[in-house]
Amino acid sequence: MSDYDADDFFEYGGWNAEKAAVYREQFVDFTKHVKINSKERGEMILGDHPYRSQHMFRDRVFGGLAQDKHDFSVLKSRQLGITTETRAFTLFWAGIHKGLRGAMVFDTSDHKEEARLELLTMVRELPSSLGFPQIVRENRGLVQLSNQTVINFASAGVKESKSSGTLGRSSGLNFLHASELCSWNNPAGYEALKNALAENFPDRLF
Repeated sequence: MSDYDADDFFEYGGWNAEKAAVYREQFVDFTKHVKINSKERGEMILGDHPYRSQHMFRDRVFGGLAQDKHDFSVLKSRQLGITTETRAFTLFWAGIHKGLRGAMVFDTSDHKEEARLELLTMVRELPSSLGFPQIVRENRGLVQLSNQTVINFASAGVKESKSSGTLGRSSGLNFLHASELCSWNNPAGYEALKNALAENFPDRLF
């Protein structure tokens, strides 16, 4: 995103308060262009009516990044707008960083497909003037953007199976969005996924 490439202002390296503040400002602006289908309001712009919970999510994530922290867990109740907020944030992170190797992992295949379709809709509804990277390849297993970032989609499963350990195997990841972890019954797959995560990449985020 030419208008949003914060890396133009910083040397390649770790995070600090200044860098986190710039990225937060850009994300807030990004949400003012993201169209969603709200249960109560129908089609709307995500950034027009943020909930307190969404402000809290931003406070914690960007506050952590300001301290060069990269691993976050979100414990929430239902109907707080966090699912939509985190999906928009995932899209933002993918668009603003070139060449990320990311994944979105869900408990079930149905939830995985729901999230994939929502992200595709978000991208396609963005105004062209925003300069957001375009989709160059997509299928049920991945989305690749024109900035060479790839987001893989997977389901962890709600029960352990012979293929449980294959989750994350042979896939180095520097970005991860893992949803509904409380429903995963896949300890072998979870360990394989953790072992696939980058440890030193400056813009890693999990």
